[in-house]
Amino acid sequence: MVPWLPPAKLAVGAKMLRVAVAFDNLTMRGLSNAEAIDRLQHRADFDRELAGALADIKPQAAKMELRKISISGLSVGMILQQNLLNRTGLLIVAKGPEVTLPLLVRLEHFSTARLSRLGIVHLVIRGHTSG
Repeated sequence: MVPWLPPAKLAVGAKMLRVAVAFDNLTMRGLSNAEAIDRLQHRADFDRELAGALADIKPQAAKMELRKISISGLSVGMILQQNLLNRTGLLIVAKGPEVTLPLLVRLEHFSTARLSRLGIVHLVIRGHTSG
């Protein structure tokens, strides 16, 4: 515990951080700011007032863009923006996760075995080059 901060202030800071992280996760998954705030305000585990305070945030110009590429063009750090299904429609990976090395290896296996559909929509930081 930080000795110069009272526990009550630490608790408020922790709640603020938790709301901010949840808000960021929701907006990164494609929800608008208003939709994300509405969801947070209706969850019992978040402070309604703190979630409502996020309404004052001005949306920034998008720093990310969507691109459609093959599995071989994925790289660690990209974010999947669609469900990835195999040829029979079975879910391999749900929309939203960041591509990690283990996930990349798994997806390359599916691609090599020709079990997945081609063309993955992902989110990348503008200016990041992908294959």
